[in-house]
Amino acid sequence: MASPTLPSAAAAPLAGHYRPWWLEQWLLLRRAARELAANDPLRLGAATAFFTSFALPPILIILVQLLSSVYSTSWARAMLLSKLGGLIGTTATAMVAQTVVNVANAGRNRLITWLGFGFLVFVATTLFTVIQHSLNQLWHVRPRRQVSQVKVALHERLRSAGVLLATAVLSVLAFSTDAALGFFADLIADFDATFAYYAVRTLNEVVSLLILGCWCGFVFRTLSAAKVPWRAVRRGALLTALLIGAGEWVLDHLLVSRDLGPIYGPAASLVLVLLFVFYSAMIFYFGAAYTWAYAHHVGLDIRPKKSAVRYRLVNINDLDAPPKAAEAASEPGAA
Repeated sequence: MASPTLPSAAAAPLAGHYRPWWLEQWLLLRRAARELAANDPLRLGAATAFFTSFALPPILIILVQLLSSVYSTSWARAMLLSKLGGLIGTTATAMVAQTVVNVANAGRNRLITWLGFGFLVFVATTLFTVIQHSLNQLWHVRPRRQVSQVKVALHERLRSAGVLLATAVLSVLAFSTDAALGFFADLIADFDATFAYYAVRTLNEVVSLLILGCWCGFVFRTLSAAKVPWRAVRRGALLTALLIGAGEWVLDHLLVSRDLGPIYGPAASLVLVLLFVFYSAMIFYFGAAYTWAYAHHVGLDIRPKKSAVRYRLVNINDLDAPPKAAEAASEPGAA
């Protein structure tokens, strides 16, 4: 007879007795910070920022191509760059825009265009593959070694392409929301222009956080080799979106609004992009660690998918400890 599934032992200390909600959240945040710190977060964030510096222009080009089926190409490009400019500033966005134009104009015949587009997809999906491996590390899962490595790589690329499609869909939603909010602002501006400004600005921030939370939730749920319960996904994605939104405000006031040219020279724009992506990556991985901590806290299980297995890192000295302890206990005069 199979024994019933019990909550993990790690959840017992937190769930054993009542604690105020703020104390529960503090314990979860602290546990998530410890989990992230144990997985070399600087390496995870730096690798993500490095690959993003190469993958950002291809991602924008692919998104423009996908969005051109709904909007005009020039309008889609302008809207994406406008969104990006609100995050990293106009100077850094101009550098990215110039790179996009250079890459888009590189091919002049059909064969080179298709080969170039395939290369762009490869570069863009490589970034999401890096994120996927980082999530697998944080959630202690990995692909089965018995599975063909070609099949594993293909699945990783397909999941990454799925994230690109989801990003395009959410971009359409964001653009549609901007248009709706603009129409709403025009309606109420005649009554009270000040109220219209703050109301639309607040609604825009809320909608942006919700869309970002949906993107984070989709990545948490589908990109890695783990099956994450929706309850944990919602909590982790919402926290991640809130922290990234707060970080955007801080970076905008501390870095984006300042001229870094005298310090970094021509590389100032690239430094801004790397700093923003590095911070966002660190918060994203902290959100993943929080998702893991919350799932264990409430007794949920982050299980590997069929093509993956769960693993655990064990200190070899800990494996040798029981025999040594038993040998020490058997010595004469041992207490």
